Amino acid sequence: MTTLTAVLLGSLLACTEGDTEEPPDIWTTDTDTETCGGTAPEADSLLVYNGGPINFEGEDAPTIRLELHLTDADRDLSKGTFEFWHDLVYDDDVDTDDDPTDDRTFSQIGDACDTDEATLRLNIRVGGEGYVFQYNTVYEFAARFIDAGGVPSNTLVAAGVTPKEDFSDGDWPGDDSGL
Repeated sequence: MTTLTAVLLGSLLACTEGDTEEPPDIWTTDTDTETCGGTAPEADSLLVYNGGPINFEGEDAPTIRLELHLTDADRDLSKGTFEFWHDLVYDDDVDTDDDPTDDRTFSQIGDACDTDEATLRLNIRVGGEGYVFQYNTVYEFAARFIDAGGVPSNTLVAAGVTPKEDFSDGDWPGDDSGL
């Protein structure tokens, strides 16, 4: 994030009034994608747990971690997009018809068509004004991965409780909650 910010600031300052040169295009799409076979990745586990404190903009903040484990017969996990959705209803069903809550692009170390297994870990900031995920709250998540060839995995659903403001684990509701 810091590198991107520096590059963006540099390109905004590169052209001043009277300059005719176009600033460099930093928003490019990688078109060098090798197709590995078109087989869908298989997501076999989704874990949701306290991700610990992470520094966001100079301040430590609690996080919740989504961890998705995948395999892919055509070895197409070298890069792709991790998508997730969430809701507050613990019923093993999260609406995935709308756009995802968020998505992140991942790149594995390795060559195209050479990664047949991956565990992706995504920490999400919790708490504070203006953030989607609040402290000590049960959320249900659905997640999937779209591999380098654009083929989506199956979608898995799991629930977890966000950490408390002091970074400790959140509390699951009592036994009578049905959880």
